Amino acid sequence: MRAEGGKKASALQPQPLDPDRSPRAYFLGGTLVLEGVPRDAAPPAPFRWLNARWRCPAVHYRTIRPWLKVQNIRNTIPRWRDLSLRLSDERAPHAYQTEALAAWLAGERWGSVILPTGAGKTFVALQAIAATPVSTLVVVPTLDLLHQWYALLENAFQMPIGVWYGQEKKLEPLTVTTYPSAYAQAETLGDQFKLIIFDEIHHLPAPSWHEIA
Repeated sequence: MRAEGGKKASALQPQPLDPDRSPRAYFLGGTLVLEGVPRDAAPPAPFRWLNARWRCPAVHYRTIRPWLKVQNIRNTIPRWRDLSLRLSDERAPHAYQTEALAAWLAGERWGSVILPTGAGKTFVALQAIAATPVSTLVVVPTLDLLHQWYALLENAFQMPIGVWYGQEKKLEPLTVTTYPSAYAQAETLGDQFKLIIFDEIHHLPAPSWHEIA
């Protein structure tokens, strides 16, 4: 389970930029692009100078966001929303589920929750979504799991749920997709969600799936 966050920016030293260029950062085709930032500005290492723009893979957003703030670069990357969520599932979590959620929250909402089969990882994920009320994408390996998650989210939060796969493409603030669809549509979905839940995370080491994380 991962959510965009960021380290403190106090240690980052700004480089002089030309204010007349109105620098901004935006999302384009799975990359982050700096507009109005000169070539000699030397942004952080993920960026490369390509086609007269500084660009880097969008996966680096979490680490470069503090630099954008320090440099006063207008951040137009996110298109996600803050939500008002109420979890309808009133079950009390087990102690180990509470500990797992607390560890994830302490880790800046970034990391993996690993529990035995049947131990309630999905319930922890619902708790995480409720504790991080923002646009959320759930990524699953199969259509069966997609439909299971759709019903689960609909019952848990009593709101419209989106699905995004071959036969249906409907985006909502809470949306479920498959690994293949997330990979194929990363350029479309990449700036829509602040929190991503990966189910069956052992699929992620596959090179193509790893890119969407």
